[in-house]
Amino acid sequence: MMNKPTLAVATLALLAACTTPPANPNAGPGATLASPQEAGTLFAQVCVANLPQFRSAPATLARLPFTQNSTTSTYYHNTLNLSVNLAQGDCSMVFFSNDSTPAEEFVTGAEQTGIQGSGDATFTVRQLNGLTVANIRLSPT
Repeated sequence: MMNKPTLAVATLALLAACTTPPANPNAGPGATLASPQEAGTLFAQVCVANLPQFRSAPATLARLPFTQNSTTSTYYHNTLNLSVNLAQGDCSMVFFSNDSTPAEEFVTGAEQTGIQGSGDATFTVRQLNGLTVANIRLSPT
């Protein structure tokens, strides 16, 4: 039987484990290309829902299949070629897709979550080795 201080430490350790995703210095993007709609849904859950300071974003990422690279601090999806970065007061996402014009489907995915937020978002797209690379950055207004 555990004594009270040991039980308290064990409980705190379990709670801390629930608020941050696993970390690994070798974490990197998954191999499966993300659909823009999947990316939009994840962006709404991680970035939009945690405006304005994104303090709860790590806890959200802990409930999703993400691993944080302990060297770079970037969060990588375990199966999708998609990453999230929380830096300089912004929340950003990068994903690789087959879709050459991902913005509309991305917005559809984000809107389907029902999460509404305000902020200044930039969406940039470029081509790399036949794939579309989308970068979305959300800054509090």
